[in-house]
Amino acid sequence: MTRFQRWFNMAIAAFLSVIIFSGLGHQASFAHWDDLSTTEILIADSTVSMTLSVPERQLVKLQGQRAEAESVQSTSNEALIRKHVTFKTNDAIAPNWSITPLSATNLSNSGQHQTFQIQIDWPQRISNFTLDYRLFPQDEPASKLIATITPIAVEGGASEESGSNVAPRNLQQHIFTPKRP
Repeated sequence: MTRFQRWFNMAIAAFLSVIIFSGLGHQASFAHWDDLSTTEILIADSTVSMTLSVPERQLVKLQGQRAEAESVQSTSNEALIRKHVTFKTNDAIAPNWSITPLSATNLSNSGQHQTFQIQIDWPQRISNFTLDYRLFPQDEPASKLIATITPIAVEGGASEESGSNVAPRNLQQHIFTPKRP
C-alpha cells in the first residue's frame, strides 16, 4: 500500500469517527411548538399593546372542553386571557382591556396557535407594572411563553420606565414557565 493510500484511509476513518461520535452526543430537546406561546409587548405612556400567540390545545385544556379547535369560542378565550394574564401597577387604577382574536396559524403539524391583539389602556400614565402570566395547563410543565418587551418613546420625550426617551433597541426578553411566572 502506498503512502498516499494509507493517509487517505486514515482520513476516511477519522471523518467517519467524527460523524459517529457527534451523533452519540445529541440529546433530545423538550421544547416544541405545541408547548410554546409567544408575545410581543410594546409599552407606551399609558398603553400596553400585546400580540399573544397561544396553542389552541392549551386554551381548550384550560377551558375544560373537548380538544377540538372548533369548540374554542373567542368570548371564552377573552375571559380566559383576562383571568390568567394580569398587569399589576403600583396604583390601584383598573385599566380598560380590549382583546381581539386575529387568526389561527398552523405552526406545527399537530396543532394550531390562536393569535390575539390585546390593548390595555390606563386613564393616566403608568410608571411601573408587573406582568403575571399563568396561561399554562397544570399538566403541561414544559409549556413556555417567550416574551419580547419593548418600551417605546412617547410624545413629549417621556416613557414608562425612566421618564426619558427610550429607543426601541432597549428591548427585554423573558421566558415565562409554570414554575417561573
